[in-house]
Amino acid sequence: SAVAEMEIADAYLELNLATEAARIYERVAPTFASLGMRAEQARALAQGGRAALLLGEMDDAHHRLSQARTLYAAEGNAVGEAYVTLAEAQLHHAEGDHAATAVLAAQAEAPLSDAGAWRRLLLARWLRGEAARAQGQERLAQILLESTLRDAEAQALPQVAERCLTSLGLLAAARGDRERAEDFFKRA
Repeated sequence: SAVAEMEIADAYLELNLATEAARIYERVAPTFASLGMRAEQARALAQGGRAALLLGEMDDAHHRLSQARTLYAAEGNAVGEAYVTLAEAQLHHAEGDHAATAVLAAQAEAPLSDAGAWRRLLLARWLRGEAARAQGQERLAQILLESTLRDAEAQALPQVAERCLTSLGLLAAARGDRERAEDFFKRA
């Protein structure tokens, strides 16, 4: 039943019903721990960390993600660790730590690519581009965001494409290119 509850929590999280999801993850993680189901426990902790991030509970998010990383590492699950690393990059992005965002997103890319996890891979690349933009590395940001946009469109991932277009609009606006910025924002 804990597995079924976690599936419900995952659906809640995808619908941005973070409060409901967080409650379930908090309830099922100890159940998985008591049953020795480490992979499921790690997933519940990682997803609980993402829910905490959405709720603005940054300390809780850091704690849960750290626990999840430890469990995935003990299992030798490189893809699970990459998933946590990506969530940590998102957490640092939300906190405004762009240097850490870039490093963590870059670390997540290879395992996500090897696993064929396109949505998460492109999200990591967008985070790198967004971090470069925020740090004033305009050329690097432009290259990363444009290539990620092309791949997001090719993979039919409109959520990632929208993020890239918004970041490219912000980049153009910062350069004073209002016409191009407006075009990117309209496309987003």
